[in-house]
Amino acid sequence: MWLVALPVCAGTIDVTSLTQVTLGPGDPLAFTFSASSYLAHAAQYQAPAYPTGIDFLFATTDLVSAGDITVELESGDGLTSVAFDDVAVSSGWVQGALYNGAAEIVSGSLDLAPDIAAAIFSGPAVVALSSAASEVTVGLPPYGLAQSMVVSLSGGGLGVGAVLYGVSLEPAPTIRGAAGDALLNAMDDPPENGPQNVPEAGSGLLLAGGGALLLALGAALKRLRRGRI
Repeated sequence: MWLVALPVCAGTIDVTSLTQVTLGPGDPLAFTFSASSYLAHAAQYQAPAYPTGIDFLFATTDLVSAGDITVELESGDGLTSVAFDDVAVSSGWVQGALYNGAAEIVSGSLDLAPDIAAAIFSGPAVVALSSAASEVTVGLPPYGLAQSMVVSLSGGGLGVGAVLYGVSLEPAPTIRGAAGDALLNAMDDPPENGPQNVPEAGSGLLLAGGGALLLALGAALKRLRRGRI
């Protein structure tokens, strides 16, 4: 089953296993993650207690009005947020077990003051993508949305992949299927409960798990970070 009907209504919905969604203006697509991998190794590498740098890569096809994409980093309670002011969209190529072809890569980075980092990473954190002015379709079918995002956390000499838990949409816009109907484009096998894409920590490196797609995105993220050094 790859098309599942969804009532169109306001509220938060879990879209972790969906392959594609259409965002209306201002509708945030929220990727919830944990800094637990970083926190567990910060003392060992004499790094700051909380990550002071964050990078993300999101792979998508059929991106419309790329210039309207805005991205924010938020604390899980919503009390602290910082906008990514260097969001870039570039054409690229993704090679994975389920997809091999052209894609748009949405990327960005932030440097954080220690007090802001503590407020955001003391609990679950969120990277939220929104379209500012028009509808935009995002996703990389047949991969689920959670498999199309890589988040890297860094501080001092330590750099690790974040632990991604899920993806949600609020308020819920119409999610359109291939025929343009109000449908969900879902994966055949939803993921098991629990964290997604659990990385291993390493000094100065992004080590992202989760299969060939995440490896490809992780390699692209390392190249992006080298280009800024």
